[in-house]
Amino acid sequence: MDKSRPSRTKEEKNLLMDELDIKILRELVADVSRRSLQSDIRKSYAIISKKLGTTENTVRNRVDSLYAAGIILGWKLGINPTVFGYETSFLFFDATSAGEKDEVLRKFRSIPGVLWIVDYFGNTAGVLIAHKDGRALAKELQPVHQILDSKVYTRVNNWFPEVKIALTEMDWEIIKALRKDPRKPYVDLANELGISVRTARRRLQRVTRNSVVFIFPAVNLKKLVGSVPTALAVFYSDPKAKNEVEARIISKFYNFYLFTPSPEAVYGAYIFLLPNLATAEEMRVWTNSLPGVMNVSVRPLVDFMNLLYESFEFKVKG
Repeated sequence: MDKSRPSRTKEEKNLLMDELDIKILRELVADVSRRSLQSDIRKSYAIISKKLGTTENTVRNRVDSLYAAGIILGWKLGINPTVFGYETSFLFFDATSAGEKDEVLRKFRSIPGVLWIVDYFGNTAGVLIAHKDGRALAKELQPVHQILDSKVYTRVNNWFPEVKIALTEMDWEIIKALRKDPRKPYVDLANELGISVRTARRRLQRVTRNSVVFIFPAVNLKKLVGSVPTALAVFYSDPKAKNEVEARIISKFYNFYLFTPSPEAVYGAYIFLLPNLATAEEMRVWTNSLPGVMNVSVRPLVDFMNLLYESFEFKVKG
């Protein structure tokens, strides 16, 4: 059956997302096979519809509805930090009050190298930060170290696939041209850069195949109705068990699974759009019972800021 629906008007404030919406969004933002962000920034609705067993028109209408409801505000291009020789770490911290959390998050927004800022329900927050090494990270954190040192906070390494190709001047011109519209038609991209459509397609495919860039939506989590954006964080006691356990987690809750921020060997983070908090608690208890799991936490998300392009913009322009 065709589950398409007409585009909603901008006046319609909320959209009740269902499992098909989540599946379509997952195809756009995640490479499930690699457990990473989506590097195929031009993934077509035709390919998505074929995989999901629906029609191209259904996919298009569903995406249009997410735009019209204000859930998706647009698409942002992210640059792989390894292009510039950076490592990445994710920091979780617990503040003593909402005001203190807001103060720390405000300071983080001004720190160079901050790629993601995540505001969780309650007094918990997290940041993904790029750095050359541990000493450089300590220097970057100086503006907030007095606050962080008095808190219980956790640092975990994050992994982005290493970029092993040298980028040309034209590669960088393509990346800059796609910053505000990663899904820009090849014809428009070619005309803007004064190259052929064939060259534009070939150069962009080379960049995406080698995980130089990622696509990620700018989202308004406050517009979600009937879905609880939730981060599941798992620390593994046995790195050898991680792949098997991770596959079981994603499989069990696959209808709600969105993507996996690139984690490290003994840690995994998984983003879900759950129907309610009861499911979140079910997920926590079930995951904690799995062999090889040391610690589990479930954190509903309040807001998310993606700075994967802005943090490196000065390098791109240079």
